Amino acid sequence: MPRTRPPHRLHHIVERATDSFLRHGFRRTQMADVARSANVSAGTVYLYASSKDALFELALRRSLGDPTLLNPVLPFPSLPRMALVARATELLEQIAQFPELWIAAQRRHVIDPVREFQGIVRELLEWSMQHRRLLGLIDRSAADWPEMAKALYSRAERPWIEHATAFLVDRSARIHPGVMPEPSSAAGFVFESVRRWVVVCAREGWSEGDLRQAGQGVSAVLGGGFLVS
Repeated sequence: MPRTRPPHRLHHIVERATDSFLRHGFRRTQMADVARSANVSAGTVYLYASSKDALFELALRRSLGDPTLLNPVLPFPSLPRMALVARATELLEQIAQFPELWIAAQRRHVIDPVREFQGIVRELLEWSMQHRRLLGLIDRSAADWPEMAKALYSRAERPWIEHATAFLVDRSARIHPGVMPEPSSAAGFVFESVRRWVVVCAREGWSEGDLRQAGQGVSAVLGGGFLVS
């Protein structure tokens, strides 16, 4: 008699696998550890994912909100490595949206540049908190999946830095011409600081409420540290 697959169990196994990848990274995560954490047998895990690569793919694509995983074929077969990188890159481009920054970089009538940039940093912080499991997966698996870190940079980090650099150049010129010699470095520092802060705090078990509360101070400090009127 074939073994059944309760529909809710895939989500549970992928969540526990994601926790393990976040805690230990890709290389140190074992299927047996995921099974133990999910309170199922190792054989049950293999009913849902054909390999550790397939389990990582499920964790990554679910954290990216991939709509094609609503009813996956089980046991889930992993894509070839470069096909997964291409899919992740496509999904990253879809979610890397920062409308407040995009609009501000084009705005010409400005009242308060410092408050404006604090709002931009707050938007980045909200985005990072929303996608903290994705950012954590990419960070913890960078040694084994460097292509994912490159995809994050090309589709999210670099566009943000380019727009933020244009914003800082314009606003600093309005306040004190010539004061900011390296605006791109400042923008890169802000992005990396927010990303790393969210990833580390999430790894330490901070709740979303704790992150949001502490994030108010983070956005105020980072957003107000580069434009002084």
